[in-house]
Amino acid sequence: MAETTMKETTMKETSQKIGQALARSSHKFEEASKKAQDKMGDVVDTVSQKAKDVMHTLGKIEEDTSAPSCPFRINTGKSLEGQIGETAGVIYEYLTKNNTVPTSRLVNAVMRQRQHTQANVYAALGWMMREEKLEFTEDGAMVRLR
Repeated sequence: MAETTMKETTMKETSQKIGQALARSSHKFEEASKKAQDKMGDVVDTVSQKAKDVMHTLGKIEEDTSAPSCPFRINTGKSLEGQIGETAGVIYEYLTKNNTVPTSRLVNAVMRQRQHTQANVYAALGWMMREEKLEFTEDGAMVRLR
């Protein structure tokens, strides 16, 4: 009987240890779960705020673009003709250095170089084409000086 009592005691102790370990494990799991829920709530709040900001910005863009706007640079101290002439000069310099180039690369380079608007660049290209200063490939993809 003493042996049975000792086995029962050992089983009880082992059961208690297992129960305590499970309780600790369960508690740690609950803590981790709570932290994850809190963090997820923070992420959801942040994403929701960013979405609201984007929607607010889009609303402003729609409002701003509903009014007619000038595609050319304004308030530069130069007439529109002067601005287009300046842009034509930049185009001429670029093509002198680079020979035949893709039209899209020319437009982007000129727009970046001195903050010319796309409208200024295309107006200058038209002006130069009218004066027979430029030559385009048949599809318009490439351009060079004549």
